[in-house]
Amino acid sequence: MMHSGALLGEVEVATVDVETTGLAPEKGAEMVEIAVVKMKAGEIEDMWSSLIRIEGKMNSDAEEVHGISEEELRYAPRLEDVMSIFAHKVKGCIILAHNAPFDMGFINIALFKTIRRQLKSPVIDLLGISRYLQPYFVSHRLVDIAGVLNLPAENLHRATGDSLLTAKALTTYSDMYNLWNLPIYRLSQMSRTQPFIRGLDENIVEALNRRLVIRIAYEGKEGVIERDIMPISVKNRFFLEGFCFLRGRIRSFKLNCIKSLKPIEGIYNGEI
Repeated sequence: MMHSGALLGEVEVATVDVETTGLAPEKGAEMVEIAVVKMKAGEIEDMWSSLIRIEGKMNSDAEEVHGISEEELRYAPRLEDVMSIFAHKVKGCIILAHNAPFDMGFINIALFKTIRRQLKSPVIDLLGISRYLQPYFVSHRLVDIAGVLNLPAENLHRATGDSLLTAKALTTYSDMYNLWNLPIYRLSQMSRTQPFIRGLDENIVEALNRRLVIRIAYEGKEGVIERDIMPISVKNRFFLEGFCFLRGRIRSFKLNCIKSLKPIEGIYNGEI
């Protein structure tokens, strides 16, 4: 398993990006394309992408963004086949994404539903890194980061183009601020986009930032029942909102009714 104390310049980084039919996987949106760009110390080593066959319909607004039609996906590979290849591609790597909770939400739900696994490798979020290093930026959208850093923005809103641009942006920041000599755990802390909530269990904090599935023992009207959930947000400091795999929909859970919680067993952590 990748040690979080390793330095950025010493490890392989897998930059990931997904294109989707909508904004929320917990509400039925699906991935239509996924890409991985692997690099080490700023040098690109490998690139891979795949379209993904969908079960539902393409949202017209989403199609306008990425230009991928239902017709193109008719004979695309199945989700379970794509995720199997994806898991192999990111084996042993640190994960990098722009707005990581969005991408990791789709990726971990897909992994969990297809092969009952999820990705628990350390995650660096370029969005959080940019906000930390350049707090005066008006916008931290990927295209705006590229503009400020004088990076060519090509093939935007396609998985490979966005992954490649994200990788180049982190490389530029690393050269500017000598991030190569920082440990991965420090970069993960810098890139967190979820607000700090005092007293919140660390497993929930990690799940919120990396869109991990956790197992809770929850006391409700039916007694104490174990549920696998993907936390989405904390509301009013008393409620945890998340996608419940038992019920198949978003539910709100009272934090004081969660009797125990833990990362689920059998997770994929980058070492198959």
